[in-house]
Amino acid sequence: MAARTADPTASGMGLFTFHLATGLAGAGHQVVVLAPVARGGALREKRRGLRIEPVASVPLWPFSSKERLPLLPRRHVERLLDSLRPDVVHVQDHYLVARATLDAARRRGLPVLATNHFLPENVLPYLPVPVALRPTVEQLLWRSVTLTFNRADLVTTPSETGVRRLRAAGLRTAVLAVSCGVDLEVFRPDPLADRAGLRRRLGLEEGAVTVLYVGRLERDKRLDVLLRALAAPSLSPERRAGGGPQLIVVGDGRDASRYRRQAGHLGLGSRVVFTGYVSRRALVRLLNGADIFAMPSEAELLSIATLEAMAVGLPVLAAAAGALPELVQPGVNGHLFRPGDPDDLARQLGRLCDERGAWPRMAEASRAIARRHAIEATVTRYQELYGSLVARRRGPDAAATTTPNG
Repeated sequence: MAARTADPTASGMGLFTFHLATGLAGAGHQVVVLAPVARGGALREKRRGLRIEPVASVPLWPFSSKERLPLLPRRHVERLLDSLRPDVVHVQDHYLVARATLDAARRRGLPVLATNHFLPENVLPYLPVPVALRPTVEQLLWRSVTLTFNRADLVTTPSETGVRRLRAAGLRTAVLAVSCGVDLEVFRPDPLADRAGLRRRLGLEEGAVTVLYVGRLERDKRLDVLLRALAAPSLSPERRAGGGPQLIVVGDGRDASRYRRQAGHLGLGSRVVFTGYVSRRALVRLLNGADIFAMPSEAELLSIATLEAMAVGLPVLAAAAGALPELVQPGVNGHLFRPGDPDDLARQLGRLCDERGAWPRMAEASRAIARRHAIEATVTRYQELYGSLVARRRGPDAAATTTPNG
């Protein structure tokens, strides 16, 4: 595998890459992940069959505190493929390391599967581009994706929304939707969760509706919309029985300070708590201590964070954008709001707060949807796809003789 990051704390793509690699290693395959990695970083887990191959790199600070810029990856990739002689190559993006790996694999006649986690909406907010030129820039960004992925044997993406976007952008290679998956053994309801104690420790009201957001604190995630909605007069403590809804923000990123300042300027005070990055165990406790999960992002090809919340059994309030409508069915396991519209978000949040009696039913619906995205099914599906690519290259009898050596 090759990726711009395999750090599970960096992004959804990093988390997926790491989970897929560990899942494949657990299934008996030999997996090598090639990615820019900081010494002593998050990739310290040792697992039989899994090897993290670090690419020489430098920090991308101040643009990112997690991801790194690879240095001359092509030479490294060439040596690695010659020594490994892998059965199949899986690239997780269209950036430098993955592109160098795809090029080297093509020259050696190796089968290549590519997975797309990219949307232009993830990048456009950070580019100083006039509104009139944004459609042109979006086309150019998609062009860089399709030029790379049209050279793969097969492309996957986490949702049917992603399939449609890639085809519309000009992808000619066959493309399939394969979920990023969610670990249902880790993310599950805890009937013994000390919800009141958790809220006391965070300085929150024990009886008020508690909303949780999990994700990068960067502008493409649109946390600003959620904060502005929370400040709406209709959601103020004075206007709602039991007090106004309160928010736990989990995550970190380059805009964390800006969002903290915004919460202060909006007068939200103790109704918003920023936890920073937390461990997976702590995240499960927080999810079990919340009432509602909110995802205001407009640029999601699936949203692992939303799936994790659903697996715990939370109703979801999400933007009607990207692939989020594939996870959230209005009135069934939550509600959708107009993207970028804090007034509509406030209306839908107020509606969900007033539907306490429906929360148990919505929780079961969320869990039922999440079960269709079990990580075990994702790992199995990729094993099938790898096997089909290897068989196609080696001939019709290869599938019967292929051994699990990655």
